Amino acid sequence: MKKKYLYEVDFMRNFFISGVLLNHITGIVKGLFDSGAIMYTVLGSLHASLHFTRMGFMFMTGLVLFLAYRNKDLQVFSFWRKRYVSVGIPYIFWNMVYSLFALPTETLQKVIGDFWGHLIHGDQAYLYYVLVTMQLYLIFPFLLLFLKRFRKHSKLIFAISYLLQLAMTFFIKYKIRDFDMSNWPYLLSHWGIFVGTYQLYFIAGGIASLNYDRFTAFVERHKRKINWLALLSIPVICAYYLWNYQVLGLSESNAKSVHQPLFVIYATIIVLFALNLGRRWAAYREKYPEKLFSRYISLAAQLSFGIYLTQYIGMTLMRTFLIPVLRDHKVFALPAIPLLFIFVFGLSFIISYLLYKSPLSSLIGRKHQKKLTGGRR
Repeated sequence: MKKKYLYEVDFMRNFFISGVLLNHITGIVKGLFDSGAIMYTVLGSLHASLHFTRMGFMFMTGLVLFLAYRNKDLQVFSFWRKRYVSVGIPYIFWNMVYSLFALPTETLQKVIGDFWGHLIHGDQAYLYYVLVTMQLYLIFPFLLLFLKRFRKHSKLIFAISYLLQLAMTFFIKYKIRDFDMSNWPYLLSHWGIFVGTYQLYFIAGGIASLNYDRFTAFVERHKRKINWLALLSIPVICAYYLWNYQVLGLSESNAKSVHQPLFVIYATIIVLFALNLGRRWAAYREKYPEKLFSRYISLAAQLSFGIYLTQYIGMTLMRTFLIPVLRDHKVFALPAIPLLFIFVFGLSFIISYLLYKSPLSSLIGRKHQKKLTGGRR
């Protein structure tokens, strides 16, 4: 029987990659203002409210990966070879490209010397996500086997994972600064790029895929509640940022950090909201498959990883040519954000599309092909 195409997955990919870019752009624009300025606080609150994107993107990674293999007899070494080639090539290539961006201010010798550090830390051009994904690939065959073996206990596994994530974020926010991590194992001392730090979102994606009909039925039953919760959670998370920053006296980065218990709950709500919107989109798509917007969503979903990889090009051009203009006209900073988003997203889309249609499509993790493929059940 032909597998049903999950158009809601295409929509969610677009939703989260758009949120990622908007999040990064807002953070850059916020830097135009002094920390004591009202607009800095306003943009900081907006920036915090966009911090569901990391968790949402990781949930999508787990969901799509498990959907692809849940009904297959997975060959472990074949899986690793395929996945590490498809992700490893872009990771190494874009690290090389973005390392060369430092040449105007650094010597070639230093750039080459720093390259290995960038590879193992994923600390440039937002490429840490790819490094975390490669760790997921390593444990995925065993995680798939575990979740399929104990599928009847999915609710219990999810509850334990959720409580563990809450406990972990509580520890990171309130306790981790009290520990000397210099002698800790590499991934534990660099917990921001450790797959275990985000275990809930990958496990939740796996459980959702293995119980997809029940999961979507739950969302359908509670769609109105989910919509209201999503709407109400935005001002709550903004107020939470202000509490962290102005009352608790946390640094700006810690005030909006995703590694906080409330952000776990917030991300959960937004993921459900995105799926709800995706299902509405899927219903529309079935009625109007030839509409331009329908075809755009399908194409952009295929390019989402490429957009993530190439966003730094647009961000760099934005910093170089557009942000200096706003620095002299700060009154336009907030309304300029949508325009900056269109610029960065549009440029990333074009670069990714050109690569996708060329023999160099492996640089964005895709095979060279003209026919679109997508997330199937």
